[in-house]
Amino acid sequence: SLRAVLGTNLAMGGLGLLTVVAVAAVERHRNQVEVKSLATETEDNRLREHDRRKDRFLASAAHDLKTPLTAIVGYAELLVDGTVGDLQPEQKQFLHVMDRNARRLESMIDDLVLMARIDSGTLHLEKATFDLVDLLIESVEKAHPGADDKGLSITFLPPEAVKVTADRRRMGQAIANLLARALTRSPSGGQVELRIELTPSQALIGVTDSGGELPPEEQRQLFDRYYWSGRGAAAVGLALSIVRYIVEAHDGTARVSNTQGGSAITLALPLASNHDRLERTGAHHGE
Repeated sequence: SLRAVLGTNLAMGGLGLLTVVAVAAVERHRNQVEVKSLATETEDNRLREHDRRKDRFLASAAHDLKTPLTAIVGYAELLVDGTVGDLQPEQKQFLHVMDRNARRLESMIDDLVLMARIDSGTLHLEKATFDLVDLLIESVEKAHPGADDKGLSITFLPPEAVKVTADRRRMGQAIANLLARALTRSPSGGQVELRIELTPSQALIGVTDSGGELPPEEQRQLFDRYYWSGRGAAAVGLALSIVRYIVEAHDGTARVSNTQGGSAITLALPLASNHDRLERTGAHHGE
């Protein structure tokens, strides 16, 4: 004990006193480390609880926003279709604008809900084999109204059927996010291109915009959560991080590159036959 050391070292003179001081300093430092460690653990627990509350809040808020928005979209659609009576051309035009912006807001809420599920570990993918080309055609059709608003054209030359095993809804969400970004970045009168190429084991889905090349720093951070370049991107900064998560959850990859006068994001997704082989050999998700 410190008392015993003190008694021994007092008999030894000055050298003993130095030893006592050193022992006391060591004990004081150890106590300080223990206090700091306890404080750090307490702070970590507080931050984890804060994150859990944030996730619960986002999920609850997104759900509460989604309910009235669904009604707005539904009634706007009925009015546009003329279900409750004919409208004047100008009235239809205004309703189309309302409908498109309501659907855009709905998409942003979907991103918030999805991110909350990812963070809480409650997201489950419902995988099935389907034709990826059909999904891409649907995605282009849904993006056309936004393109028309800006005087943009979307080009897509669909090949024959391409079978993948994936969650169709989530892959549709990823592709929609890529098209929305490309439309936002591209200037009026520009062009957005969607393409699909095949390798022996993968489908390569590329979306190219005409909004100028990306600097290296932006390319490195583009898929980071909450990253916002301030140019042609949603201020929330979730869309591309969600794209990367969805693709990687399907054993694929996402990358960005520059093209002449624009940028391109390419998703590599395993073909159905290759995906099935991975699962049979136990290689799925790194097993």
